[in-house]
Amino acid sequence: MTDNPSLPILEENDKYKRFSKYIKAMEYPDLEVAISYRHTKVVIPVWNNMILWNYKHYEICHKWNVPFYIEEYTFEDEAEAILEICSHVLDNYAISYLLERYILGELYEIVKYIHHNSIPICHSRYFSNSEFDISNISVPTKCTISSAILGKHYNKLPSTIMEYGSLARSIDHIINVVPGAADAIFTDESYFSGVRLKEYSAKSDNMLKLELLNYARQKNNSQLMDNITKPQKSMTPKRGRPKKIPKIKNMPEYDRDADITRLIFTISAWSNSIARSTKSIDYKTASIQALNNLDSRLLELSTSINKLRKTIKEHTNV
Repeated sequence: MTDNPSLPILEENDKYKRFSKYIKAMEYPDLEVAISYRHTKVVIPVWNNMILWNYKHYEICHKWNVPFYIEEYTFEDEAEAILEICSHVLDNYAISYLLERYILGELYEIVKYIHHNSIPICHSRYFSNSEFDISNISVPTKCTISSAILGKHYNKLPSTIMEYGSLARSIDHIINVVPGAADAIFTDESYFSGVRLKEYSAKSDNMLKLELLNYARQKNNSQLMDNITKPQKSMTPKRGRPKKIPKIKNMPEYDRDADITRLIFTISAWSNSIARSTKSIDYKTASIQALNNLDSRLLELSTSINKLRKTIKEHTNV
């Protein structure tokens, strides 16, 4: 990416970036075209000059010299910032099964940290202090409190949340030893199963590097091979308050159409996906159950579309 002096230069955080880097491509159909031709306004959320999410948007804006809006967030601690990032990605984007488990696992660790250190949840759009009430937890420990809170919030069993926490720790350990492994892990889920990731994380650093090096050679992944064979700095982030950075002044107003614009692009992705699937599905060999499930989901989608169009007509008199 070429930095353009006319645009603000924001700081990037490898871990924050990881949470949103692997969002499915269908969420960003024609994103570069839309931004470069200025068909959509770009909002970059930041905390103390550090980008929280929309890293891809930021990269495209600098590539094409497109001005962007900055939305300032205020958090008391980095843990609250990570809570917001993870919650935003889970609630707003289509993500892979592994990434979902990883983010929920990271949330599990963060909520444990928040509760143990009595950090107030003052600025989150997704969580409130009332959700951290532990009066109904029979054996309140850091683990049971965190898993109970997230289990209720995301409709998961507490034991499932704890399992995700274990998976997240395994992935973080692997990435800390071999930073370049993140791309491989989150883009090749057929190979990097939860069981394999836990097995890898239990190995010594040298054995882990050897396993990943063998994988990189099999996949002809030169970038991962370079990451393993060349010295790398530790990627473990330090939790707490970051250094103070002067705020960017004269912030432009928030784009009130941002959510609508994102929905428009998402619908475009759905249409393209349905069109591709329509051509590739073999309806003669497909099971009746699968076809009925598909028909049911299409009916639900049609109902949602009709409700949305009705709402639009009410506000536009179309």
